[in-house]
Amino acid sequence: MVWERNGKVSIIPLGGVVGVGQNCFLYTDGSSAVVVDCGIKPNANWADPPPRLDILDGVLNGSVKTIGIITHAHLDHIGAVRELAKREVPIYLSEWSNRFLGRYAENLNVPRKAKIHIFDENPTIRHGKFEISLMPVNHSIPGAYAVLLKHGKKSILHLGDFKFNGVQDNVFETRKVLRDIRKKAGLINCLVLDILNSEMEGFTPPEYLVLESIDGIIREARNQVIISFFASNIRRMEGILRIAAAHNRSIGIAGQGMTSSYGLLGKRAPSSNGDVLLIGGSQGEDNSGLVRMAFNEHAYLRLPRSSTVVLSSRCIQGNEMAVRGCLENLHASNARIIVHEGESEKLGLSFKPEERFLHVSGHEQREGLQEGKDILKPEVIVPFHAPEDRYEIFESFVGGGQTKRLQLGEKLEI
Repeated sequence: MVWERNGKVSIIPLGGVVGVGQNCFLYTDGSSAVVVDCGIKPNANWADPPPRLDILDGVLNGSVKTIGIITHAHLDHIGAVRELAKREVPIYLSEWSNRFLGRYAENLNVPRKAKIHIFDENPTIRHGKFEISLMPVNHSIPGAYAVLLKHGKKSILHLGDFKFNGVQDNVFETRKVLRDIRKKAGLINCLVLDILNSEMEGFTPPEYLVLESIDGIIREARNQVIISFFASNIRRMEGILRIAAAHNRSIGIAGQGMTSSYGLLGKRAPSSNGDVLLIGGSQGEDNSGLVRMAFNEHAYLRLPRSSTVVLSSRCIQGNEMAVRGCLENLHASNARIIVHEGESEKLGLSFKPEERFLHVSGHEQREGLQEGKDILKPEVIVPFHAPEDRYEIFESFVGGGQTKRLQLGEKLEI
């Protein structure tokens, strides 16, 4: 592939535009290149790379100077970062993302010689003719950033995963960040935007509503409360720890992911059991703590009679069978099961569990996406990170003429 030096910037998705996961975008002017994210699929084999790294290899073989930027540390954005490191691509990420990188170090298999650069808040990186500004955005994990790439008079914003009601539940601060980006960029020629929740009306709700539900469950429960959620959701973990302390309930942490996240808070791991037990397995993952408890296969944890099991999550598309099997077994063991609103019907359970408001997404919903578009006023939007049907939904409310859906390896010149 010939990389033309014609003053234009090429945007090429290497992953992240077919379904969910493997997020990886390439931006190049033919002499310099920036790779944003390098992820795997949810629940994928750790060895699975993004599907089109052959395109990146073509860039590197053409002596195009390349750097990598990680927007945040969810595995669908950072899980294949070893592929950049093996190619000796310098990698820039936030302090929080670097902590998560360390947490997953054994599975991520990042070479020791990896060129890792940790940036401070609101940094600017100059790379060839690119001026790259990283600006913090709200998400379900700390250390998430939007990437503004300025190249001459052109501006491209890789907004990626964001929501207004984020980990700090500060909608006004998030709006200010987007307005600051718009002011800094001037005209935004292209907005690369995560549209995972485009089928959901309104704004993504704030996290405190989830914590209010969990507070009520812990307050009313007489026996052990077992709570499963994404271990990377540090803020939810912090909230549950505060709630347990307020009700004088001991905390237990089980599983590598939960234990590692607990350690990121600067705390020593407590007992593997407690009045409130935080455990992995909300997606029915093989060998997760909750699944092994459900099938009575855990090495040292058993499900107490009349315990309460809380899934503080939504089932990711494709995981329904695994989650259903886990919950059916837990129910057969006389556990009280509580799931997020609407999950019972989606999972097709044989019993009717309780439902509470137990999860908020890290991704903005329809009205929030529309407001982000109205603030940023981009010339063109490249949507990504969604199942097939979401693209049509997104185009229906933003106007199909303003969007440009790219296929894997397809090039858009700006």
